[in-house]
Amino acid sequence: MRGNVKCQQCSKLMYFLGPTIQIPPKSKPKEWAKLYDALIEFRQEFAKKHEIGKVKLRHELEKAISELEQRGYNKEREKLIKEYEERLCRHT
Repeated sequence: MRGNVKCQQCSKLMYFLGPTIQIPPKSKPKEWAKLYDALIEFRQEFAKKHEIGKVKLRHELEKAISELEQRGYNKEREKLIKEYEERLCRHT
């Protein structure tokens, strides 16, 4: 199913957790708390990995720019440096 799906009871947006997640019964609040904690942990790990990836990309671009600049002037090289600098600006 695509798009936003609202709960039939409270009209809040629902989130798709995947086909393998076991949803606990309403009568077991401790299991709901465990599920909630697991989701928070997953989101934090995802955000952390995403941030690490951004830093790695930034360093790779900076290194590539530095290496290209050390080679001296070349029209195509300058074009590539400019392209890398633009990508660097978008990712910072």
